[in-house]
Amino acid sequence: MTGYAAIGAADVPVAVTGMAGQPEFREVMLEGRRDALDVERLAAEVHERVDALARAHPDLGALVIECTDLVPFAHRIQARLGVPVFDSVTLTTMAYASLTRRPYRPAV
Repeated sequence: MTGYAAIGAADVPVAVTGMAGQPEFREVMLEGRRDALDVERLAAEVHERVDALARAHPDLGALVIECTDLVPFAHRIQARLGVPVFDSVTLTTMAYASLTRRPYRPAV
């Protein structure tokens, strides 16, 4: 039984893309050949991958960023595709906030 079947979502379509073929991402993030990151070049690479994913899957309902290096681009992806964008950093923040509730104090 796959993970999706175990939670009753065996029929949920999943599409995957990757950044390993993108030069800026590969050279800086994967291979460590350079320390300096060209943020706009990486943004263009991210846009290319998410655009291709959206073209291949026009019914795309959400996107999950698996790589923590790409979380800073979540707002750009969401603006570009118009779908919810999830990532482990936001999930961790949400989990922390739900575990550290404070009493509500209205502003005075």
